[in-house]
This record gives sequence, C-alpha cells and structure tokens, in this order.
Amino acid sequence: MKNEAPLQNLADFDNKSLLIVDDDNPFRERLARAMEKKGFEVIQAEGVKKRYRFSQS
Repeated sequence: MKNEAPLQNLADFDNKSLLIVDDDNPFRERLARAMEKKGFEVIQAEGVKKRYRFSQS
C-alpha cells in the first residue's frame, strides 16, 4: 500500500459540512472550533447512538 501525503489544503473540499463524533467533549469542542475557523459547518455528536439518530433525520 502506497503512503499518501496528509491533507494539506482544506479548501479543496467541495462540501464543507463535517460531523464530529467523539465522547471526549473537550477534544470534540476544540476540533469543532478549529474546523469552523477553516470554514466548515460542524455538527457534533457525543457518541454513536446520537450520531445514529442524527443520520436518521
């Protein structure tokens, strides 16, 4: 398997919506703020059950 370079330019994304699922609230909040500063619309879920409910709506 070939190693790929890490993503360098977040502006290359066409769809700037991001769902962050993590039960570590401080980490999730920091990541969400960082991604919002990059222009992403961020939706957060505490864990898999809440993510599942979100995906069903």
